[in-house]
Amino acid sequence: MDVANELGAARSTAHRMVSTLAKAGLLERHATDKSFVAGPALIQLAQVLTNKGDIRVEIEPTLSRLAEQTGETTHYLILQDQQVLFVAGVESQRIIRAVSRVGHRLPAHITSAGKCLLAALAPEKIDQMFPRDGTWDTGTDFAIHDRDHLIAELAQIANRGWALNNEESEPGVIGVSTLVRGQQGNVLGAVTVSGPAERMRPRISEIVATLRAASEDFTMHRGRHDDIE
Repeated sequence: MDVANELGAARSTAHRMVSTLAKAGLLERHATDKSFVAGPALIQLAQVLTNKGDIRVEIEPTLSRLAEQTGETTHYLILQDQQVLFVAGVESQRIIRAVSRVGHRLPAHITSAGKCLLAALAPEKIDQMFPRDGTWDTGTDFAIHDRDHLIAELAQIANRGWALNNEESEPGVIGVSTLVRGQQGNVLGAVTVSGPAERMRPRISEIVATLRAASEDFTMHRGRHDDIE
């Protein structure tokens, strides 16, 4: 075991240490090669230490307003390799709703936030992440399962500025996302409004407009905060 060799400890000792860190959310297994990578708790800690503030704290008022305005569950997500991590969220107050997934990961291409974030990447990065002629079986029957269709949709998303998860990660649930940017235009993550398909589908245009306004307000507010500091 690499951990045991690095620490100069017995394999059983290293295994207990890794298991403890995994239970605490500091480590988790990579979905592809089963190696250990940084877990959600470690990532959140890094954000606190490397940013002027904790992005979760900064984004929560925006998520709360979005949840109140739309009546649906809202999330803030970041991209990690081919997956998205749900960093912060506010659940809808309705009985039938999309539940909070904070701390969870999903394949980026089956989520609206993931597709937004992928669409913002350089083409060569997409080539690395999704090899040519690649296919996959993740997601529902409504999800994209090959590279050509994914590239075509990412181009549309980059052009229009928002993405749709049309029951692709879970049957009966629709998500709509826009990017969240810093004052200099750098991508910080994406915000999502998600809920039951029958309630979301007739309101997609309305929710897109609400998301865009919320994202722009967050960027402006964060810029003013940076100026003050």
